[in-house]
Amino acid sequence: MIPTLLVVEKERTMGDTTDQVITQVGKVDARFSHAGDYTSNKIYCGNLLWQSSLTLSHPNCVHTIETVDDVWDGDEIELQKAHPVTKETATDPDAMDERKYKMDQERYRRQGMDKEAARLAVDRDNLEANIRHGLIRSDAREIVDKLTDAQVTALCKDGNPPRFEPTKKATKKDPHAADEKFIHGKRGGVVHVARNATAEDLLRVCKIEDKKHEDISKILFKYAKAIEQSGKSDGKTIILPPISQKMADEIEKVCGITPKSLTPTVCGDEIRHTYNRHGKGREKSKKQIEITAGDIVRIVDILNTPDKIEKGSLDNQTGLETAKISKTFSDGTNVSIFVLADSLKYKTMWKKKN
Repeated sequence: MIPTLLVVEKERTMGDTTDQVITQVGKVDARFSHAGDYTSNKIYCGNLLWQSSLTLSHPNCVHTIETVDDVWDGDEIELQKAHPVTKETATDPDAMDERKYKMDQERYRRQGMDKEAARLAVDRDNLEANIRHGLIRSDAREIVDKLTDAQVTALCKDGNPPRFEPTKKATKKDPHAADEKFIHGKRGGVVHVARNATAEDLLRVCKIEDKKHEDISKILFKYAKAIEQSGKSDGKTIILPPISQKMADEIEKVCGITPKSLTPTVCGDEIRHTYNRHGKGREKSKKQIEITAGDIVRIVDILNTPDKIEKGSLDNQTGLETAKISKTFSDGTNVSIFVLADSLKYKTMWKKKN
Protein backbone atom coordinates (compact mmCIF):
# COMPACT_ATOMS: atom_id res chain seq x y z
CA MET A 1 0.00 0.00 0.00
CA ILE A 2 1.20 3.53 -0.72
CA PRO A 3 1.10 6.24 1.95
CA THR A 4 -2.18 8.12 2.05
CA LEU A 5 -2.17 11.33 0.01
CA LEU A 6 -5.21 12.72 1.78
CA VAL A 7 -4.00 15.83 3.61
CA VAL A 8 -7.18 17.74 4.44
CA GLU A 9 -8.72 16.35 7.63
CA LYS A 10 -11.88 18.39 8.08
CA GLU A 11 -13.03 19.28 4.56
CA ARG A 12 -16.79 18.96 4.23
CA THR A 13 -18.14 16.76 1.46
CA MET A 14 -21.81 15.94 0.87
CA GLY A 15 -22.66 16.82 4.45
CA ASP A 16 -19.92 14.69 6.05
CA THR A 17 -16.32 15.40 6.92
CA THR A 18 -13.68 13.83 4.71
CA ASP A 19 -12.60 11.50 7.53
CA GLN A 20 -16.12 10.17 7.90
CA VAL A 21 -16.61 9.62 4.18
CA ILE A 22 -13.30 7.77 3.84
CA THR A 23 -14.25 5.56 6.78
CA GLN A 24 -17.67 4.83 5.32
CA VAL A 25 -16.32 3.64 1.98
CA GLY A 26 -13.55 1.65 3.69
CA LYS A 27 -10.66 3.05 1.62
CA VAL A 28 -7.51 4.34 3.25
CA ASP A 29 -5.71 5.52 0.10
CA ALA A 30 -8.38 7.63 -1.56
CA ARG A 31 -9.01 10.96 -3.20
CA PHE A 32 -11.83 12.99 -4.66
CA SER A 33 -12.60 12.14 -8.28
CA HIS A 34 -11.30 14.46 -10.99
CA ALA A 35 -14.62 14.29 -12.82
CA GLY A 36 -17.58 16.25 -11.56
CA ASP A 37 -17.50 19.56 -13.36
CA TYR A 38 -20.59 19.67 -15.53
CA THR A 39 -20.36 23.41 -16.33
CA SER A 40 -17.89 22.87 -19.18
CA ASN A 41 -16.68 20.17 -21.56
CA LYS A 42 -13.65 19.36 -19.40
CA ILE A 43 -13.25 15.95 -17.80
CA TYR A 44 -11.88 17.45 -14.60
CA CYS A 45 -12.84 20.19 -12.20
CA GLY A 46 -10.59 23.23 -11.82
CA ASN A 47 -11.50 23.55 -8.14
CA LEU A 48 -10.03 20.15 -7.30
CA LEU A 49 -6.52 19.60 -5.99
CA TRP A 50 -5.23 16.08 -6.53
CA GLN A 51 -4.31 15.61 -2.87
CA SER A 52 -8.03 15.93 -2.05
CA SER A 53 -8.37 19.54 -1.04
CA LEU A 54 -11.69 20.62 -2.53
CA THR A 55 -13.34 23.99 -2.93
CA LEU A 56 -17.00 23.25 -2.34
CA SER A 57 -18.55 26.61 -3.21
CA HIS A 58 -18.77 25.93 -6.94
CA PRO A 59 -22.10 25.04 -8.60
CA ASN A 60 -23.32 22.07 -10.62
CA CYS A 61 -20.44 19.84 -9.59
CA VAL A 62 -20.50 16.42 -7.93
CA HIS A 63 -17.40 14.54 -6.78
CA THR A 64 -17.06 10.98 -5.52
CA ILE A 65 -14.41 9.16 -3.49
CA GLU A 66 -12.12 6.86 -5.49
CA THR A 67 -9.18 4.59 -4.73
CA VAL A 68 -5.61 5.68 -5.50
CA ASP A 69 -3.95 2.97 -7.58
CA ASP A 70 -0.17 2.66 -7.23
CA VAL A 71 0.18 1.51 -10.87
CA TRP A 72 -2.40 3.58 -12.71
CA ASP A 73 -1.54 6.70 -10.70
CA GLY A 74 2.20 5.99 -10.57
CA ASP A 75 3.30 9.18 -12.32
CA GLU A 76 1.06 11.33 -10.16
CA ILE A 77 2.25 9.63 -6.98
CA GLU A 78 5.85 10.34 -8.01
CA LEU A 79 4.98 14.00 -8.59
CA GLN A 80 3.22 14.25 -5.22
CA LYS A 81 6.21 12.78 -3.42
CA ALA A 82 8.49 15.30 -5.13
CA HIS A 83 6.38 18.06 -3.54
CA PRO A 84 5.65 16.74 -0.03
CA VAL A 85 3.08 18.29 2.28
CA THR A 86 4.09 19.00 5.88
CA LYS A 87 1.86 19.81 8.84
CA GLU A 88 2.81 23.47 8.44
CA THR A 89 2.12 23.73 4.71
CA ALA A 90 -1.12 21.72 4.96
CA THR A 91 -2.64 24.54 7.01
CA ASP A 92 -1.11 27.36 4.97
CA PRO A 93 -3.34 28.25 1.97
CA ASP A 94 -0.59 30.26 0.27
CA ALA A 95 1.88 27.37 0.54
CA MET A 96 -0.68 24.90 -0.81
CA ASP A 97 -1.52 27.21 -3.72
CA GLU A 98 2.18 27.55 -4.56
CA ARG A 99 2.58 23.76 -4.38
CA LYS A 100 -0.31 23.22 -6.76
CA TYR A 101 0.98 25.92 -9.11
CA LYS A 102 4.36 24.19 -9.39
CA MET A 103 2.84 20.73 -9.86
CA ASP A 104 0.38 21.90 -12.51
CA GLN A 105 3.27 23.37 -14.50
CA GLU A 106 5.26 20.17 -14.13
CA ARG A 107 2.35 18.15 -15.52
CA TYR A 108 2.36 20.29 -18.67
CA ARG A 109 6.13 20.06 -18.94
CA ARG A 110 5.81 16.28 -18.90
CA GLN A 111 3.73 16.72 -22.05
CA GLY A 112 6.70 18.36 -23.78
CA MET A 113 6.14 22.06 -23.00
CA ASP A 114 9.00 24.36 -22.02
CA LYS A 115 8.91 26.40 -18.78
CA GLU A 116 7.23 29.48 -20.23
CA ALA A 117 4.60 27.55 -22.20
CA ALA A 118 3.74 25.46 -19.13
CA ARG A 119 3.39 28.53 -16.93
CA LEU A 120 1.12 30.24 -19.44
CA ALA A 121 -1.00 27.10 -19.81
CA VAL A 122 -1.54 26.92 -16.05
CA ASP A 123 -2.27 30.65 -15.79
CA ARG A 124 -4.88 30.32 -18.54
CA ASP A 125 -6.47 27.33 -16.78
CA ASN A 126 -6.63 29.16 -13.44
CA LEU A 127 -7.94 32.37 -14.99
CA GLU A 128 -10.62 30.39 -16.83
CA ALA A 129 -11.71 28.65 -13.62
CA ASN A 130 -12.02 31.96 -11.75
CA ILE A 131 -14.07 33.57 -14.52
CA ARG A 132 -16.28 30.50 -14.90
CA HIS A 133 -17.03 30.14 -11.19
CA GLY A 134 -17.14 33.84 -10.31
CA LEU A 135 -19.34 35.02 -13.19
CA ILE A 136 -21.04 31.65 -13.87
CA ARG A 137 -19.82 31.68 -17.45
CA SER A 138 -19.81 28.51 -19.53
CA ASP A 139 -17.83 30.39 -22.21
CA ALA A 140 -14.97 31.29 -19.85
CA ARG A 141 -12.39 29.53 -22.02
CA GLU A 142 -13.45 31.51 -25.06
CA ILE A 143 -12.84 34.73 -23.11
CA VAL A 144 -9.38 33.60 -21.98
CA ASP A 145 -8.45 32.47 -25.50
CA LYS A 146 -9.00 36.03 -26.74
CA LEU A 147 -6.27 37.32 -24.40
CA THR A 148 -2.65 37.50 -25.48
CA ASP A 149 0.04 35.74 -23.44
CA ALA A 150 1.19 39.12 -22.12
CA GLN A 151 -2.34 40.04 -21.04
CA VAL A 152 -2.78 36.71 -19.25
CA THR A 153 0.53 37.27 -17.45
CA ALA A 154 -0.54 40.75 -16.34
CA LEU A 155 -3.89 39.46 -15.05
CA CYS A 156 -2.22 36.56 -13.20
CA LYS A 157 0.41 38.49 -11.27
CA ASP A 158 2.75 36.17 -9.39
CA GLY A 159 0.64 33.26 -10.65
CA ASN A 160 -2.48 34.50 -8.87
CA PRO A 161 -5.44 35.38 -11.11
CA PRO A 162 -8.03 37.69 -9.52
CA ARG A 163 -11.39 36.48 -8.35
CA PHE A 164 -14.42 37.75 -10.25
CA GLU A 165 -17.69 38.96 -8.80
CA PRO A 166 -20.62 40.24 -10.88
CA THR A 167 -21.73 43.82 -10.37
CA LYS A 168 -25.19 44.27 -8.91
CA LYS A 169 -27.95 46.69 -9.84
CA ALA A 170 -27.70 49.87 -7.82
CA THR A 171 -30.44 50.49 -5.25
CA LYS A 172 -31.30 53.32 -2.85
CA LYS A 173 -29.68 51.38 -0.02
CA ASP A 174 -26.59 50.61 -2.07
CA PRO A 175 -26.29 53.21 -4.86
CA HIS A 176 -22.68 52.26 -5.68
CA ALA A 177 -23.31 48.53 -6.12
CA ALA A 178 -23.11 48.78 -9.91
CA ASP A 179 -19.61 50.27 -10.01
CA GLU A 180 -17.07 48.24 -11.95
CA LYS A 181 -13.78 48.17 -10.10
CA PHE A 182 -10.63 46.17 -9.45
CA ILE A 183 -9.76 45.82 -5.76
CA HIS A 184 -6.08 44.96 -5.41
CA GLY A 185 -5.26 42.50 -2.68
CA LYS A 186 -3.77 39.19 -1.72
CA ARG A 187 -4.08 36.29 -4.19
CA GLY A 188 -4.78 38.52 -7.16
CA GLY A 189 -7.51 40.71 -5.68
CA VAL A 190 -11.15 40.92 -6.77
CA VAL A 191 -12.61 42.22 -10.03
CA HIS A 192 -16.18 43.52 -9.90
CA VAL A 193 -17.47 43.43 -13.46
CA ALA A 194 -20.68 42.77 -15.40
CA ARG A 195 -21.62 39.10 -15.65
CA ASN A 196 -21.63 39.32 -19.45
CA ALA A 197 -18.21 41.05 -19.59
CA THR A 198 -15.97 40.55 -22.61
CA ALA A 199 -12.20 40.04 -22.62
CA GLU A 200 -11.83 43.76 -23.43
CA ASP A 201 -14.00 44.64 -20.42
CA LEU A 202 -11.74 42.64 -18.09
CA LEU A 203 -8.64 44.42 -19.38
CA ARG A 204 -10.35 47.80 -19.06
CA VAL A 205 -11.52 47.27 -15.48
CA CYS A 206 -8.13 45.83 -14.47
CA LYS A 207 -6.38 48.70 -16.30
CA ILE A 208 -4.15 46.45 -18.38
CA GLU A 209 -2.37 48.33 -21.20
CA ASP A 210 -0.92 46.12 -23.92
CA LYS A 211 0.28 47.65 -27.18
CA LYS A 212 2.63 46.70 -29.99
CA HIS A 213 6.35 46.61 -29.25
CA GLU A 214 7.14 49.82 -31.16
CA ASP A 215 4.48 51.75 -29.24
CA ILE A 216 5.58 50.75 -25.74
CA SER A 217 8.24 53.45 -25.26
CA LYS A 218 5.85 56.22 -26.32
CA ILE A 219 3.07 54.92 -24.07
CA LEU A 220 5.40 54.47 -21.09
CA PHE A 221 6.88 57.97 -21.48
CA LYS A 222 3.44 59.61 -21.74
CA TYR A 223 2.20 57.71 -18.68
CA ALA A 224 5.36 58.42 -16.65
CA LYS A 225 5.23 62.10 -17.60
CA ALA A 226 1.61 62.40 -16.46
CA ILE A 227 2.50 60.90 -13.07
CA GLU A 228 5.57 63.15 -12.81
CA GLN A 229 3.45 66.26 -13.39
CA SER A 230 0.44 65.30 -11.27
CA GLY A 231 2.09 63.28 -8.54
CA LYS A 232 -0.81 60.82 -8.84
CA SER A 233 -1.22 57.29 -10.22
CA ASP A 234 -4.32 55.46 -11.39
CA GLY A 235 -2.64 52.10 -10.77
CA LYS A 236 -2.58 51.10 -14.44
CA THR A 237 -0.23 48.28 -15.45
CA ILE A 238 1.76 48.49 -18.68
CA ILE A 239 3.02 45.27 -20.24
CA LEU A 240 6.55 45.43 -21.61
CA PRO A 241 8.11 43.27 -24.35
CA PRO A 242 9.20 39.83 -23.07
CA ILE A 243 12.82 39.27 -22.06
CA SER A 244 14.89 36.49 -23.58
CA GLN A 245 15.14 33.05 -22.01
CA LYS A 246 18.89 33.67 -21.70
CA MET A 247 18.22 36.71 -19.54
CA ALA A 248 15.69 34.78 -17.43
CA ASP A 249 18.32 32.07 -16.88
CA GLU A 250 20.84 34.73 -15.78
CA ILE A 251 18.34 36.14 -13.26
CA GLU A 252 17.78 32.63 -11.91
CA LYS A 253 21.56 32.14 -11.68
CA VAL A 254 22.29 35.31 -9.67
CA CYS A 255 19.11 35.41 -7.57
CA GLY A 256 18.41 31.71 -7.11
CA ILE A 257 14.80 32.27 -8.19
CA THR A 258 13.20 31.20 -11.46
CA PRO A 259 11.09 33.96 -13.06
CA LYS A 260 7.50 32.75 -13.38
CA SER A 261 7.12 34.82 -16.52
CA LEU A 262 9.22 36.32 -19.30
CA THR A 263 6.95 39.37 -19.48
CA PRO A 264 7.92 42.39 -17.33
CA THR A 265 5.29 44.85 -16.14
CA VAL A 266 5.36 48.43 -14.87
CA CYS A 267 2.62 49.71 -12.56
CA GLY A 268 1.88 53.41 -12.16
CA ASP A 269 2.09 53.09 -8.38
CA GLU A 270 5.74 52.00 -8.64
CA ILE A 271 6.55 54.90 -10.99
CA ARG A 272 5.09 57.30 -8.43
CA HIS A 273 7.12 55.58 -5.71
CA THR A 274 10.28 56.09 -7.79
CA TYR A 275 9.58 59.80 -8.12
CA ASN A 276 8.83 60.11 -4.40
CA ARG A 277 12.18 58.54 -3.49
CA HIS A 278 14.46 59.55 -6.38
CA GLY A 279 12.59 62.24 -8.36
CA LYS A 280 13.08 65.98 -8.67
CA GLY A 281 13.91 67.45 -5.27
CA ARG A 282 13.57 64.02 -3.62
CA GLU A 283 16.90 62.28 -4.31
CA LYS A 284 18.93 62.36 -1.08
CA SER A 285 22.06 60.58 -2.28
CA LYS A 286 24.72 62.95 -3.64
CA LYS A 287 26.07 60.12 -5.79
CA GLN A 288 22.78 59.71 -7.65
CA ILE A 289 20.89 61.83 -10.18
CA GLU A 290 17.20 62.72 -10.01
CA ILE A 291 14.87 60.46 -12.00
CA THR A 292 12.58 61.89 -14.71
CA ALA A 293 10.06 60.43 -17.16
CA GLY A 294 12.88 60.24 -19.70
CA ASP A 295 14.63 57.78 -17.38
CA ILE A 296 11.50 55.70 -16.74
CA VAL A 297 11.16 55.03 -20.46
CA ARG A 298 14.70 53.61 -20.45
CA ILE A 299 13.34 50.56 -18.61
CA VAL A 300 12.49 49.10 -22.04
CA ASP A 301 16.07 49.45 -23.31
CA ILE A 302 17.61 48.17 -20.09
CA LEU A 303 15.53 45.00 -20.18
CA ASN A 304 16.19 44.53 -23.89
CA THR A 305 20.01 44.89 -23.77
CA PRO A 306 21.31 45.00 -20.19
CA ASP A 307 25.01 45.43 -19.40
CA LYS A 308 24.88 43.72 -16.01
CA ILE A 309 22.50 41.60 -13.92
CA GLU A 310 23.07 41.28 -10.16
CA LYS A 311 21.22 40.14 -7.09
CA GLY A 312 19.37 43.10 -5.61
CA SER A 313 18.19 43.79 -2.09
CA LEU A 314 14.92 42.52 -0.65
CA ASP A 315 11.93 44.60 -1.67
CA ASN A 316 10.78 46.71 1.28
CA GLN A 317 7.09 46.31 0.47
CA THR A 318 6.86 42.57 -0.24
CA GLY A 319 10.06 41.19 1.28
CA LEU A 320 10.75 39.39 -2.01
CA GLU A 321 14.09 39.06 -3.79
CA THR A 322 14.89 41.57 -6.51
CA ALA A 323 17.20 41.54 -9.51
CA LYS A 324 19.30 44.65 -10.18
CA ILE A 325 19.61 45.20 -13.95
CA SER A 326 21.94 47.96 -15.18
CA LYS A 327 22.97 49.67 -18.39
CA THR A 328 25.31 52.56 -19.27
CA PHE A 329 23.95 55.02 -21.85
CA SER A 330 25.70 57.25 -24.36
CA ASP A 331 25.18 60.35 -22.18
CA GLY A 332 27.51 58.83 -19.61
CA THR A 333 24.84 57.88 -17.08
CA ASN A 334 24.41 54.42 -15.59
CA VAL A 335 20.82 53.45 -14.83
CA SER A 336 19.89 50.51 -12.61
CA ILE A 337 16.37 49.15 -12.33
CA PHE A 338 15.11 46.72 -9.72
CA VAL A 339 12.48 44.09 -10.59
CA LEU A 340 11.02 41.27 -8.52
CA ALA A 341 13.01 38.20 -9.49
CA ASP A 342 9.99 35.88 -9.60
CA SER A 343 7.54 38.08 -11.54
CA LEU A 344 9.72 40.72 -13.31
CA LYS A 345 7.50 43.42 -11.84
CA TYR A 346 9.29 46.79 -11.85
CA LYS A 347 9.91 48.25 -8.38
CA THR A 348 12.30 51.22 -8.60
CA MET A 349 15.41 52.69 -10.29
CA TRP A 350 18.60 54.64 -9.62
CA LYS A 351 20.71 56.84 -11.90
CA LYS A 352 24.29 58.00 -11.49
CA LYS A 353 27.26 59.25 -13.50
CA ASN A 354 29.29 56.35 -14.84
